[in-house]
Amino acid sequence: MILQVDAGNSRVHWRCLDMDRLVIARGDQPWETIGSDGIAGVDSDRLAWLEFASVAGDRANQLKANLVSGNHVRVMEFAASRRQCGVVNAYNDPAQMGVDRWLAMLGAYSTWEGPITVLDAGTAITVDHVDVSGNHQGGYILPGGALMAQSLGAGTSGVRPEAVAGADTAPGITTSECVHHGIAWLMQALVARSADYWQGRGTMIVTGGDAAAAASGLPTEQVVEPDLVFLGMDAVMAEARGSR
Repeated sequence: MILQVDAGNSRVHWRCLDMDRLVIARGDQPWETIGSDGIAGVDSDRLAWLEFASVAGDRANQLKANLVSGNHVRVMEFAASRRQCGVVNAYNDPAQMGVDRWLAMLGAYSTWEGPITVLDAGTAITVDHVDVSGNHQGGYILPGGALMAQSLGAGTSGVRPEAVAGADTAPGITTSECVHHGIAWLMQALVARSADYWQGRGTMIVTGGDAAAAASGLPTEQVVEPDLVFLGMDAVMAEARGSR
């Protein structure tokens, strides 16, 4: 089987594909639950091909080593590049761009026609626009919802927000509600502002762990796609097969 791994800052997302590239299993889990035996629910003995993208440094390298240890596994490790799958990177040094951000753009541009805006609401929030010709127009990076809450806890003496589920933006009546509803409000405002800035210039695709909260309740039409990084992997692999 094929295993796709998106090793993020706080979580590991994965999909198992058969050799026809049909999805047979998927999951995601925090780094704290990743052991030396690899990823729970993945039978590494069946692994023939590993497609790996990481922004997580040494712990991701160790995970990759654990997955391929003792097996004859072919590995494809992704990195941001100058041009790929019809998209031209705006960065002078593409190596400075997180690979997850790059793959999300490739996945969006290869799946939806015309210009696209990608908003990834994860540990960090990133916004990127690609025009109809595939030219990346640049973007923005902000702290994600969890980082915002953590910064309030670390930088104040009285704000200790507990977890509050959902995407409610009504004024809070506890400190935790005030914090988390405010964060959801800010993320939704970011989506609305992004849609307004690139109004009429294509489809907005929202991804990441906080995608539903970021997109909730907005009048702007957008697509929520949790597998956007994996769609980017698919696009790169399809391009590679076509070039043979």
